[in-house]
This record gives sequence, C-alpha cells and structure tokens, in this order.
Amino acid sequence: TGPANAPINDVMMRRRGLPYDKDGALARRGHVEDGALELFLDDAYFSRMPPKSLDRNEFSDMIGLVNELSDADAVATLTGMSAAAVLRGMEHCPEPSDRLLVTGGGRHNPVLMEMLRVALDCPVE
Repeated sequence: TGPANAPINDVMMRRRGLPYDKDGALARRGHVEDGALELFLDDAYFSRMPPKSLDRNEFSDMIGLVNELSDADAVATLTGMSAAAVLRGMEHCPEPSDRLLVTGGGRHNPVLMEMLRVALDCPVE
C-alpha cells in the first residue's frame, strides 16, 4: 500500500546512525508536517486502481519533503506518510474491512500502529 518503514529507516540511519526508530520513540516526540503529507498523497500511485505494486525506491523523493525538518518532525512525518498510504490503500477495498493485519517491521512501531488504529473503523493487529 505504500512505502512502509523503508524511508523512516533510511532517515534514521542517515541522521542518527540507527537502523530504525525503536518503539517509535523519535516519531512520538515530533509533529507531522501537513504540507509534506499532502504533497506525498498527491502522487498518482494512490489514485490508481489495484492491482499495483511498489518497490523500495518508488517514493524516494519523499525524504526530500522532510529534509528541512528536525529529526523528530521528519520521522513523525514519514510515519504519518506510511499510515496515510495504508489508509489510501484501504479506500480501494470493495467493502469495509473487518480488520487490518500489519506485517513487517511496522508492526513493531507503536506510533504507526496507533495512527492506523485512530484512523480506521476496524481492529488493527
């Protein structure tokens, strides 16, 4: 549905020398930059109907959208972008989902999981 944790991990490595935002700690201290989020969601990918797929570098320009932000705001914004990408993907479901199953490293990020839980009308597991 979107870039998942790859851009978050890239920014963490580049700025902090850490492989990921452990427990979403840095994102929790930051604020999502709405302008960057809106620019990200303007990508034509989100309006295309499935089936569709992405590779790790599909949204490589999204890191440029957070270059001027503090570390915490950059990671919070990238986390918000990942959650928003999932929400946009859910818009293509033929009917409301009974639950959302999160796989990969994102399932360990409590900030991302909370963003999804708040935005969706179904359990997020």
